[in-house]
Amino acid sequence: MENLSKRPTITGDLQNVFNYAFIETASYHFIVPKPEKYISVHMTDKINHCMDCGNDLKVQYNENGLVYIANNRMEKQKKLYEKYHLQLPKLGEENFTYFQDGYCAICAQNHIYNQSKGQDVCNACMELNQLDEGLMINAQDLIEKVVHTWIYRIKSKDELKNLDLSTYLAIRELICGVIFGQKDLLDKILQVYQSKVAEKKILIQSILDEIATPSFAGYVARPTTVYETMDDNLYNEYTVVFPSESTPEENFYVLKEVEKNRVAMFLGQKRIESVDELLSETIFSDIWIEWLMQHLNNLK
Repeated sequence: MENLSKRPTITGDLQNVFNYAFIETASYHFIVPKPEKYISVHMTDKINHCMDCGNDLKVQYNENGLVYIANNRMEKQKKLYEKYHLQLPKLGEENFTYFQDGYCAICAQNHIYNQSKGQDVCNACMELNQLDEGLMINAQDLIEKVVHTWIYRIKSKDELKNLDLSTYLAIRELICGVIFGQKDLLDKILQVYQSKVAEKKILIQSILDEIATPSFAGYVARPTTVYETMDDNLYNEYTVVFPSESTPEENFYVLKEVEKNRVAMFLGQKRIESVDELLSETIFSDIWIEWLMQHLNNLK
């Protein structure tokens, strides 16, 4: 158990592969944008417009100078500005709002089922991604309950009198020992996850086998907190925009062209296979130490 922000993780790599297959599918490639291929704008925000209910989901962007939009993307933007009867800003001079048509999370439920084999793959892969995320959430919740229960079952300071509580590392080691003693509970969570994952992967592969083309279209849920490139084929420092840190995470469903080989990468990507791997992915919370010390201070 440790702070995972400093090293690659199984779950982190898994999410990156999912994003590569379904969310932000362009690959990194550094180029200096040429005027004949790109248009520079002061991009300040994005409006996701639901084609069903008509509501808008706005995303504020960090402003870090000019952003370069590929010409084909700009042509689509011009058509959307015309569609919504909006005046196109002076490019490179006035603030530019990026528009995206799609479906909000609620309305999407009316449009992503029983549509096509490609959409079925997208739906099942999104569900598989939720299983991957859910494993870590369930494991972290269980670990916190284990620690909380152990602490508040301590009725006297004498129960810990022979243990070293003099340093942060000593207390951390003590709590980790308590967690490791409950591996059987984590194993039950892991077994349920693995069973559901195996079933979902078989379903996805069976649908993929029925799709003859190397790619297919489908609506996928794009989180509002994910960066976005203004070029369909690549991303780099010139083409990427980042949502502001205050952006709440919501999903907006957009139409994507999904490649079968990337779906296969997502299915084949390593997932957590053991309780030890699961424990190595969880995060130790310092608040557990605060709980313990506060509880001991309250005991007579």
